[in-house]
Parts: sequence; C-alpha cells; structure tokens
Amino acid sequence: MSISERKRNILLTVCSAVGCFWYHPVVPPPAAAAELEIIECVQIDFGGVVDESGTVTLGLDDTILHDPAHIHLGGFPSSGLYAISGDPDTAIQINITAPDNGGMKLSAFMTSEGPPPLLGTALGHDGQLDLSIGASLTIDGSQVQPGMDQSIGFTISLVYN
Repeated sequence: MSISERKRNILLTVCSAVGCFWYHPVVPPPAAAAELEIIECVQIDFGGVVDESGTVTLGLDDTILHDPAHIHLGGFPSSGLYAISGDPDTAIQINITAPDNGGMKLSAFMTSEGPPPLLGTALGHDGQLDLSIGASLTIDGSQVQPGMDQSIGFTISLVYN
C-alpha cells in the first residue's frame, strides 16, 4: 500500500470518527478539528536480508538490534520517520499494525513515543509530531519469494482522543 493510500485510509478513519459527534441531538457539535495528517519522511528499510527463516529487529537509530539467525547481510538500514500534524496541543491515539505478507511479517513495533498502541500522545504547540518507527521483520524461508527490493506494508492509525 502506498503512502498516499495509507494516508487516505487514515484520514477517512479520522473523519468518520469525528463525524459521529456532529449529529448528536442534545450536545452541540464540537469545533471542527483539523484533519490528522501523516507524511512519510523516511521509509523503513532493513537493508539486505536473506530469504531464510529468522527475525531481524531494526531500532530507532538506524541500527540492527537483534539478528540471532544471522539473516541480515548488511546494506543501509533506516528507521522510519513520519511527520504527523493536527490540532495544536491535543492528544491522539496511534496504532501500528501489519498483515502477514507471503512469508514476511512486521511486528514488535517501537516508536520514539513508546510501544504502540499509544493512547495519549500529544501533538506539540505547533500541532506537529515527528515519530520514529522501528520494528521486527520475521522471515519464513519456506514461504517468502526470493528477490531483491521486496516491500511489505503496514498501517498507522491516528485518532484524536
């Protein structure tokens, strides 16, 4: 899933959650909240990984933290960096999920704000938050297709508290 597709899914989720409150018959509608927006600044990259079974953990500082099966071959790993914007000084919920993708699975996500789900992360005075993301990549050598530059998707969900 491309970043624009992920962004569109996130914004649709946020808009529908906010919209639930607009039609409450007794309570007047709240002031319109700015749409939460997320932009991918740096893509998560595990570097070179062989198509054998094992798990590689990428930390928040562009380094491989764990590789007990020695499936990481090198390259230039990079942690993900995402710019989130919305209403200033408000709390949001952040969750990250990933499906199994043909023998590749992302899990054990970590962020610069703590492990997800994050239930009360504050946007700054300017309505901004830079979020670094690391994760574990598990390879099932019996299912994964060999080849270079394979991608795997994940979803970042954002909702105002």
